[in-house]
Amino acid sequence: MGRTGDAAAGFVATLQKRFADLGLPADALSVLDETSIGARDRRAAFVAVFFGHPGATDAAHPVLKDLVADSVVIFPVVDDLARFTADIPAALHAYNGLATDPADPGAERLAGLVLEALRLLRASRRLFVSYKRSEARGAAIQVYETMDARTFDTFLDTHSIKPGEPFQDELWHRLADTDVMILLDTPGFRESRWTREELARANATNLQILQVLWPRPPIPAAAEEMQREVEKQAAFSRFLQLGPDDFETAQMVGPEARLRDATLERIAVAAESLRARALAARNAYLVDTFCKRARAQKLAPVVQSRLIALARPDGPPLTVVPAVGVPDARLYQQISEEFPPSGGGEPPPLWLLYDERGIRDAWLAHLAFLSRHVPIRAVPVIDSDAALREI
Repeated sequence: MGRTGDAAAGFVATLQKRFADLGLPADALSVLDETSIGARDRRAAFVAVFFGHPGATDAAHPVLKDLVADSVVIFPVVDDLARFTADIPAALHAYNGLATDPADPGAERLAGLVLEALRLLRASRRLFVSYKRSEARGAAIQVYETMDARTFDTFLDTHSIKPGEPFQDELWHRLADTDVMILLDTPGFRESRWTREELARANATNLQILQVLWPRPPIPAAAEEMQREVEKQAAFSRFLQLGPDDFETAQMVGPEARLRDATLERIAVAAESLRARALAARNAYLVDTFCKRARAQKLAPVVQSRLIALARPDGPPLTVVPAVGVPDARLYQQISEEFPPSGGGEPPPLWLLYDERGIRDAWLAHLAFLSRHVPIRAVPVIDSDAALREI
């Protein structure tokens, strides 16, 4: 948005290269101009960049008001920070700006900030394999081994739960810490209560779902239409249709059915391509949900690249750090190091914002313990109203 020219073109070219470096397909990135932003897919992760220009006003860029209201992360970019208020519309004056650098014509720094806002830099690479044992046990193990070889932390119920652990509680806990679900959609997948629940929970928590569709015999038109309606309910999904040639033998359904190596590679590449979108979509849910609740209590949250700033009537502003997945002690350490006390004084007020759905009670108690002993408060987003009322 804003000024077009060499700076904007260089940034887009660099961002495309960084997406390619991450192994993402070219169509994973869509670059929109101001005239097409209103028609964007609101289920997809979205970040805005505004290149400042002399005399920029809100009236000349009306889309900014909607983006701010939607809690979209926006990066204002100017040639000289001293001219920030002159070259950036008033709607963005509360946002931190970034100056262009002649030594960085490709805007590598800006591209890096955008990738961080899209949560492409999360160190963990977590997947969840959902399948029906009687129809796809062998294929599920193949997928597990393939993704493990690609350094993914892959959850497979028969391999990932220790003896003595409460099976279903641990399964939901791991699903809460997953970025992408690989759903092996065999003909009887939805006949199982548990696989249906896994799919429903994945949709409810904004996971990306790679739906690997098994070959099916022809079905009546009415049943086919009903099936399409069911598929539409699986939001945030990508579909990968299999055919008979994707299997090692004529057996396509059953515990011993096996996929060809080339098919497993297709599944792996498709799952990799969804990871960035999954992280960003889940982060967007945290930010948008929290900001709506804060505004409902007459507070004014400001969304920045990796945090939400929240002014308080008394004392310094509150820094809220959204955390995708299940928070742990290492995350507390990272946040503490990223926001250290200034001048050796008291640490800044910090909240760690997370989605509590599916997390085991024992782990929630662990987070409560950490909050009592570390100057960071863990705040569940769905129950954030109580914490906001204390401000």
